[in-house]
Amino acid sequence: MYQLPTFFLPYEDETGYSWISRLTIENGLSHPDKLFDAFVAPDTTAYHSSLKNDVFRHPDHLSRSGGINSREDTFRFIQKHSIFPALAPMMTRPIQDRYINLIFRNQSSATKRDSAKPLIRELHYCKECQAQNLATFGETYTHRIHQLPGVHVCPNHNTMLFDCKSDEPVSSVNSDGALLYAKFAKELLDEWLPCDFYDIRTAIRKQLKILQYESTMPFDTFTHDFRKSPLSSYFPADIANALRHSLLSTNYLAYEQMIALLCFLFHDVPTLREYLPDKDNKSVFFKALSKYGYSMTSTYDPRLVTLHHNSCATEFFTTPHAFLSGWFCPVCDCKLSEVERMKQHVTMIGNGHYRLISIDKKGKNSMLTLYHKDCNCTSTIRTNSFLHFGTRCKCENQYKEQDIRKIIADLGPFKVVKYIKTELPIKIMDTECGHTFSVKFSKFCKSPYCRACHPKERTPKSFGEDVSDLVGAEYSIVRPYTDKDTPVSIRHDTCGKVSKYLPRHFLCGIRCPHCKVMYTQKDFEQTVLQLSGGLYKITDFPKNGNAVIQHTKSASTQTLTKAYILQELKRPTPSLLLPHPAIADTSSLSLPQTRYRIVFEFIQANYQQDEIIILSELKVDSFSYRQIKSSIKILVKKSLIYRIGPGLYAYVGQEFTNEQITCQQQIIHQNRCTQILSHSVDNKETEDPL
Repeated sequence: MYQLPTFFLPYEDETGYSWISRLTIENGLSHPDKLFDAFVAPDTTAYHSSLKNDVFRHPDHLSRSGGINSREDTFRFIQKHSIFPALAPMMTRPIQDRYINLIFRNQSSATKRDSAKPLIRELHYCKECQAQNLATFGETYTHRIHQLPGVHVCPNHNTMLFDCKSDEPVSSVNSDGALLYAKFAKELLDEWLPCDFYDIRTAIRKQLKILQYESTMPFDTFTHDFRKSPLSSYFPADIANALRHSLLSTNYLAYEQMIALLCFLFHDVPTLREYLPDKDNKSVFFKALSKYGYSMTSTYDPRLVTLHHNSCATEFFTTPHAFLSGWFCPVCDCKLSEVERMKQHVTMIGNGHYRLISIDKKGKNSMLTLYHKDCNCTSTIRTNSFLHFGTRCKCENQYKEQDIRKIIADLGPFKVVKYIKTELPIKIMDTECGHTFSVKFSKFCKSPYCRACHPKERTPKSFGEDVSDLVGAEYSIVRPYTDKDTPVSIRHDTCGKVSKYLPRHFLCGIRCPHCKVMYTQKDFEQTVLQLSGGLYKITDFPKNGNAVIQHTKSASTQTLTKAYILQELKRPTPSLLLPHPAIADTSSLSLPQTRYRIVFEFIQANYQQDEIIILSELKVDSFSYRQIKSSIKILVKKSLIYRIGPGLYAYVGQEFTNEQITCQQQIIHQNRCTQILSHSVDNKETEDPL
């Protein structure tokens, strides 16, 4: 291995991708893979699809070829030149191991399925930073902080970021929330908290309880307070649902939303660190090192350690959790077959309770057949699910009574009153309000709140309150609510018509069919802009009556039905799904009329009361013949006009003789013949005489 002819250190906050690209150019090579092949390690590709634009494989090898002590500097390189330190605390330990393996292990020493989602999908830049870099260094480079998910402004200059490909702004508006978010994200990037997703989730639960938000399940007070903060644009959807399901009961929340939530609850990273649980698995790790013939050549750190394999004298980088999951010496692992490597993982991850029987490949996936020693049963589990997502034998999902009592007590001020078995509802008491209720254990873990204080089943009273929140006094219930599948009769007080609706349909925006407005796409776009005061805009119209609505400040989008969008923008009470400033006077808005009313206004402007209305003569702007004919049928149903013959109509109350009707029919026939004759003459004139 040769040393690089030209070698220099990366700039402050420069991504590894940017640094190696500059090294490649300065050494006269066309691609980083060629640089690695010549100066780092043969047959080692620089990039993996999950690492591109951020960092590259084997930074320790590249440092060695440049004459740098890699063992001391490699950890600092990952910490200072990758966005991984900011996102790692929001990953589970197995997902963290995936990225570390991609950086420090060859593909042959890991399973080919061991990949992860890209850390950086688009490259962004700040014009002010570029100008400073040119003035100071004579060149520009890619900054890490600009590549973090959700960062739309530069925290140093408070200026908008731009996309490297299109040169368009990343977000349309530079808001206070965007700067607050960017500064907190920069703290996360510089800190690299030694924790995982579950530690973060524990800290959030502690803070919710301290701020007295958890007692207001299902997070009504928290939702209200968060919506008033400048960070609210990072949660365009229902934040209460995200807390209940995506965060508190599962193991995933989008990076952008997680960072916004942490910024709102903790304000700075040192405060967040105080709430993280103190987990110490050192003793288990050191016992495993001794058992399998390894020694640690660096200080212990749950984020990254350097190990020495006593048998082959190989030094390599890994994490304590990865080692305890069976990721041993990368050189020796290359010599093992896939079955031998998988046995190693199964033994370590399963703590000796599982034995590998076989590996079956089915398309792109592979399935493990495992024998569980505790229950003497075999089970088939997808390889990635066992390695990275904690899927185990079904018997491990069966809790004992004492475990269930402890889990429920940890979820809040709750106490188990009566327990029979896990499959049946458990009787639980809320110690704050004193109410008792019955619910299944799995459902309560996903949504831990008092069912007596917040009943899920609707009642006639609660349905009436929901209708009043959505439409005010515009509608009134005639036939009361009975259940979710029985239609409810509701009167539209504006027109006086009574219609039947399924409860879920009315609550999702379906309104009076007699007053329905038929929007063109252009009209609907304009209506959304007017109703939201310019805060939202429509960007696309997928199928099935849906529309993509975008928040103009945060650029976040949602796909909703058009009826639901109008409901949330018109409702007299604040909307949690589409929060927007209330418009005091909606009468000044130029909202579109119904189609049949536009057609009737055209008829009134062009036909006197004693004239016969001829359908073929109605030429309303932007309306097709079919649309006009459909509107005429509605006008007939509403008794505004009536049909006196084929294509002939008259105002209600007007009478015409048979001679008058026959005369009009003859005129229509003559007009059609004239059109056909003129059309045929035009075709003959355009024909080629030859």
